[in-house]
Amino acid sequence: MAHFGEILIDFDRMELRRSGREIPATYLEFKVLRYLVDNPQRVFSRDDLLRAVWPQRRRATGRTVDTAISHLRRKLEEDPARPVYLLTVYRVPATSSYPRWRIKTVRAARAIFRADPVALLSAGMIV
Repeated sequence: MAHFGEILIDFDRMELRRSGREIPATYLEFKVLRYLVDNPQRVFSRDDLLRAVWPQRRRATGRTVDTAISHLRRKLEEDPARPVYLLTVYRVPATSSYPRWRIKTVRAARAIFRADPVALLSAGMIV
């Protein structure tokens, strides 16, 4: 089970709740959430998520990941255009593709991130 802000995720029952209201989610959406929650404060590329959630990858592409993240944002965020929990991180050096995603739960880091994502790298908050 994971709880952050007004979001409650029960992985055993495959239930997702926001403000006490149940939100339907697919099996793959739960797999993405499980991977993000199990690896807090990490930043993931499309390729990272494809390898973790879609290991067979026959038909999965970067757009598959983009779509899954978009659907999750609409379900998790009060305002998907201004996400609080599921953020896109730009300008993060990586050898794999952009953008990168992660679940953010540290309130202080959130304020820093909005001001300057590179500051989080310097502070060691993005690995």
